[in-house]
Amino acid sequence: MPHATHTLTTPRSRPATLVALLLAVVLAVTAAGLLPLGARVAYGAARLKAVVIVGPSAGLQSSNLARGEYIAAVAESYGMDVRRVFHPNATWSAVLANIQGASIVVYLGHGNGWPSPYAPFQTSTKDGFGLNPTAGGSAYSVQYYGEGPIAASVALAPNAVVLLNHACYTAGSSEPGQAAPTLAVAQERVDNYAAGFLRAGARAVFAYSYADVSPVIRDLFTTRKTIDEIFMGSGYNGGLDVRFPSLRTPGYDVHMDPESSSGYYRSVVGSLALTAEQVTGAPFSSTDGALTGFVVPGTATVAATGAADVLDAPGGAVVGSLGAGTPVGVAAGPLTGADGRTYLVVSSPMYGFVATEQLTPADSTGVATSPADTVAPTLLSAAAATPAAPRVFTPNGDGTTDTLPIGYGISEAGNIVMTVRSATGIAVRTATINVAAGAGTVVWDGRDDAGAYVSEGTYEVELRPRDLAGNVGQPIATTGLALTSIKSFAVTPGIFFPADGDGLAPSVSVSFTVTRAAVVDWTLTGPDGSLVATPWSARPTVPGAYSWTWTGQDAVGANVREGLYRTTITSTTDAGVVTYRGSFWVGAFRITPSTATLTRGKRVTVTIRSAEPLLRKPSLTITQPGAAPYVLSTTRVTSTTYRATFTVRSGSTGSARLKAYGIDANGRSQASYLTVPVN
Repeated sequence: MPHATHTLTTPRSRPATLVALLLAVVLAVTAAGLLPLGARVAYGAARLKAVVIVGPSAGLQSSNLARGEYIAAVAESYGMDVRRVFHPNATWSAVLANIQGASIVVYLGHGNGWPSPYAPFQTSTKDGFGLNPTAGGSAYSVQYYGEGPIAASVALAPNAVVLLNHACYTAGSSEPGQAAPTLAVAQERVDNYAAGFLRAGARAVFAYSYADVSPVIRDLFTTRKTIDEIFMGSGYNGGLDVRFPSLRTPGYDVHMDPESSSGYYRSVVGSLALTAEQVTGAPFSSTDGALTGFVVPGTATVAATGAADVLDAPGGAVVGSLGAGTPVGVAAGPLTGADGRTYLVVSSPMYGFVATEQLTPADSTGVATSPADTVAPTLLSAAAATPAAPRVFTPNGDGTTDTLPIGYGISEAGNIVMTVRSATGIAVRTATINVAAGAGTVVWDGRDDAGAYVSEGTYEVELRPRDLAGNVGQPIATTGLALTSIKSFAVTPGIFFPADGDGLAPSVSVSFTVTRAAVVDWTLTGPDGSLVATPWSARPTVPGAYSWTWTGQDAVGANVREGLYRTTITSTTDAGVVTYRGSFWVGAFRITPSTATLTRGKRVTVTIRSAEPLLRKPSLTITQPGAAPYVLSTTRVTSTTYRATFTVRSGSTGSARLKAYGIDANGRSQASYLTVPVN
């Protein structure tokens, strides 16, 4: 099943303990009947309704519940009738009972979008909510209600706004551990995820993978901005904007704000010219300019007269300091401290309480934040960063060495930007992979940004780390040599027995495909490594499919002895040399003990593979020094594989002989032997 949300945190993701502290303050203010400064109650015949839904979220459950409670408190500060539908009681019936007529819908939990690895696409579970199957359910048990049920069963208020938060796919991003999507895939995900909500009456669907969505609520009540202007406010990256008309919901538009060419974490879909007034319908005091008083939630700056102390409680102990002019996010207040001074709760760049006389009101239409983390991550290669020779791989789609894995160790969570460049320095592939701290592997699948396999040649793969605060570390790089002149190399069967001449397993076939003009060498060697045959020697070969059948005779037509034979095919092009190796067994049976040496008193499992179909299960006879021979029956594993487990008898050291004996489908007896040491 899809992952719930990104397991990584960002500068805009609050640690659960700190969020809980902040929530306690906000709730205390609300309980005391104090609305934050500058807030305005929604007027009209009835209070505007908001529903905050927190679905089962696995390991992110506590932090998502804290985020949901904080968002709910912010909505309540503007006089909204807030319905909390929280895990473990976030069921479909509970959602339907509370969501009807809502002006603001907030959802945190599992994202199940499309396109994704979980085919096929259908509207019953895709692009909607991940909820508790039953009340009181586990944080790890999810039932999805997609675009179809939402459009059919939900009726939102006119001009409603939906805020999708910390859920994969919603803004275009992939799940943790998955490669970042192409732009086309990200666009399709965003457009799909909004469709059901727009059909249910919403006129704007915001999706923030990481960022706090409460500034959107604040702007809906305190500005005359359009939906698009709100989107381009708090947390806006800019510079790589993607805009296009919705294909799923004609008449609406999509605006995506990628952090990079593959970091799709912010989007909005809907009527982007819709204004905040049209959503809330409430009178307000505009905060679009410089202010004479504080607006909460909003922003402020530390007064120019000096640094501001950050306390752990109003009038409490000092836990930090903010320099003059530092922008801060204001989350709640005012509160009177034990020292009689008035305090505001600040949420960024650190959490705590700051006296109002140390702050100056600022334009609250955008929360200014300063990342507390300024240390770049360290990325180490699991092997030499630049090997003496490029690592050969064969990206041709045959499932064999198609990819180039690159091991790494990273000092902190974040993401790794992979950039693949050709020998001429042209970037052919860029991808962003979300990673946790520690060791891992990034895998390049040998494809370019268009999804096609790259051509033969040398490629540099650069990995550049970025932490959750946006700090970028020094890259590491490795070199891969893509060689694709040979594909679909196969040896079948893996064992054959031509010596009895009965035609049950008379030959082995070696096949492969040449994809471009190459010079091909082809050899066959025996159990002792000696050359048995040379099918091709420096043969100029044109593209096409080739095969060779061998019936187990040497150069003079005699049957070769039993054992393991190896075939090697080497293809040479102007790009380099690639070698494929395969092996097969010649003999009636292949006997394989679980240990290379038998130890007296220890148990051993012997696997027997038959070249030919048998009338009955084969037997296994063990003859070892100092003990009488003993015969074991075998257990059938597959139609050609059998197994026996036994305890090696005491006897004495030396060599033991294992004999596999059976009767083939034609009624002929046959046997094979293996000698192994005993200690």
